[in-house]
Amino acid sequence: MNELTDAEVARIETYIRNAMGFVNNTISLFDEVREELGDAHNSIPRGNLLSDRLSQMRRRVIEIQDKTKYLRAELRNTDVRDELETESDW
Repeated sequence: MNELTDAEVARIETYIRNAMGFVNNTISLFDEVREELGDAHNSIPRGNLLSDRLSQMRRRVIEIQDKTKYLRAELRNTDVRDELETESDW
């Protein structure tokens, strides 16, 4: 396998950073919708289904977030714990 150049690594890291920003915004959006929905999901038709689907979608986005952290750690050849510590720069 060919080694990546510094420029290629930087470009991939930019893609990862952008993806993580999107993921974090999506998680926040799910949280806001669930907060707004509150207990109202009990009084609207199919509200429980909506609430369950939001939870499922949020979990899937978090799975993507976790996989992206591992990808970034692999790219940098670092331990994923290091990526978790520097997550705030995303």
